[in-house]
This record gives sequence, C-alpha cells and structure tokens, in this order.
Amino acid sequence: MSHTSIDEIDAKIAEIKQRIANEPQRIQDEHDRRMNTIPANDEAVEQLYENEHEDQLTQNEVENIRIKQSQDATILILLIAALAALSIWIYRTYESFQ
Repeated sequence: MSHTSIDEIDAKIAEIKQRIANEPQRIQDEHDRRMNTIPANDEAVEQLYENEHEDQLTQNEVENIRIKQSQDATILILLIAALAALSIWIYRTYESFQ
C-alpha cells in the first residue's frame, strides 16, 4: 500500500516539475498572443463585462445605478439650461451695446 502512495507522490512531483518547466514558455506564448491580438473596442469590452456581471447585481445595486443615472441626467439638463441662459444673456448684452 505504501508503495502505491509513493508512486502517486512521485507522479505528482513529476507533474509539478513538468508544469514548472513549461511555465516560462507558456507565459511567453501568452504574451506573444496578446501582443499579436487586435485589442477589442471599449464598447465590446463593456458589453461583455455587463453580460458577465448582469446576473450578479442585486436589486439594490440596480436601484443605485438608476438613481445615479437620473442624477447625471438632471445635472446634464441643468448645465444645458445654464449654458442657454448664459448665451441669451451674452447675446442681449451684445445687442444692447450696438
């Protein structure tokens, strides 16, 4: 019985030694593959990320995302309104001096 376990241990050691010996080549191959691959565009990466993590979102996280998006939209609308008001004020000031 101990003879079998020693053979198993020797086989495991040989497997680990083989993996260690092949690791530098595997790392180099992975590096070469990455260097020769055209990077994906940001939208595709973002869509892939969303698809992978969509199921992991809790209801509270979804609600927080919606609140943040509505806050961002409100700020955008206020900025556009302020820009419009500033443009009108500049135009009227310019017209009054002519």
